[in-house]
Amino acid sequence: MDKKEIIIKQAAFWTSLSERYFEAELTDEEEAALMRFVASEMSADPLFGESALALFDEVRAMMSLTTVGRMASSRQNQKLAVKELPTQRRFKIPLSATAIRWVAGIAAAAVVVFAMSRWFQTDDDDIYVASVNGEVITDKEKVLTLMHDSWDNIDFQPSANEVEQQMTEMFDGLE
Repeated sequence: MDKKEIIIKQAAFWTSLSERYFEAELTDEEEAALMRFVASEMSADPLFGESALALFDEVRAMMSLTTVGRMASSRQNQKLAVKELPTQRRFKIPLSATAIRWVAGIAAAAVVVFAMSRWFQTDDDDIYVASVNGEVITDKEKVLTLMHDSWDNIDFQPSANEVEQQMTEMFDGLE
């Protein structure tokens, strides 16, 4: 018997099993065997033919959906079982996870607000304003000129040692 004859016999067996699967006539053992077969690389052999391969794909898809449904149903039943037992202490994990999500959400919102405030902040943070005889002047050059003129009027000499001189005078007075 060559490989093609073996594949033809196997195709007939697995196709028959697949059709019985869709008719809900398989035993648990047969369903487990079919599941192992469609999950294996052997079920994708091109020698099975297009119709058998398409049928195996449908079985694989249906088994995947059935597995997901069973898992969801199992989890739902577990949740119901926990809710039905008021005498047992329930886990506090969902509450703390919710609290963590709230804190993370608030922190993320604060970061977004801070970033947006920095993004929309103007680069011209230096505001030059002077008031002369009730007139408000905002021109940078005029304000700086007025400032330097007022320094000259009071004989202001900015120096790096000014703070040091003032501190020395203060401490000399204490002695």
